Amino acid sequence: MSTPGFLADGLAGKMSQDECDALHFEMNGPTELKVNGRPLKFEPYAYRPYPAAIYGVWTDDRKRQAILDEARAKGLDLKQPLQREEAESNIPKWDSRLVGSDRERQDWLNKGWTDNPDDVDQARDSYIANTIAVAAAERAHTDRRMSEPAKAEFQAADRANGEEHLLDLPVPPLNKPRGRPRKTAA
Repeated sequence: MSTPGFLADGLAGKMSQDECDALHFEMNGPTELKVNGRPLKFEPYAYRPYPAAIYGVWTDDRKRQAILDEARAKGLDLKQPLQREEAESNIPKWDSRLVGSDRERQDWLNKGWTDNPDDVDQARDSYIANTIAVAAAERAHTDRRMSEPAKAEFQAADRANGEEHLLDLPVPPLNKPRGRPRKTAA
């Protein structure tokens, strides 16, 4: 499709709004074509916000499936290291999904996804930082409500774990014998 003459001549900035609207309708308006003698009519372009693409970090299962799909499409043998690398290099570095509404989009954004594929790493880091902050706040809240012996037990477990905060104490092994107790003759 060629550029209209008045745009090619550099007159685009000198057009009135009515001329711009007419040009827009001409370029995006309804189209009628004939295919095999049958008329086909295409409606004019209308903006629809959904479905929209949203981007995030690959999960292991979805990345594995994408690699398998790529290998099947190109006839690659994933047992061969070079062919596996080729399949991995052909998939994008981010995962994508289609969302159908504002609510669904907001749910995915709250899970660390983003509208722009270039922002995936930053959105993932922000999501991880927020998740850690929420866990730390919950731990601080429960620490305030614990008894002194429970606080001492948690502090000992934290020190044993390299001064990292544990969200829950490790469960000590039970020293009870397995199975049902034997009947005693009475």
